[in-house]
Amino acid sequence: MSDQIQGPSVTVTVSSSDGLSAALSNAHAGDTILLAPGTYSPISLYNMHFDGAVTIQSADKAHQAVLTGMTLNGVSGLAFNPMNLPSAAGTA
Repeated sequence: MSDQIQGPSVTVTVSSSDGLSAALSNAHAGDTILLAPGTYSPISLYNMHFDGAVTIQSADKAHQAVLTGMTLNGVSGLAFNPMNLPSAAGTA
């Protein structure tokens, strides 16, 4: 059995869909990704698994980021904190 050493949690702020994708590609359990105000679309995530929660949240609670056109397939370990996630019938 080997010991796994996990580094400190990281918080990164992004302002585009490409920035969010890059941050997720480099994320580890315990990290937080802050989204600058704006609309992030489309977001498609496939086969991403984290050993613990990676939190995605708006950087500014008064001006929440909006994620539209989101597709998650085979994804685990993501947590979404106050954020606008519109669905076809309104806000999810």
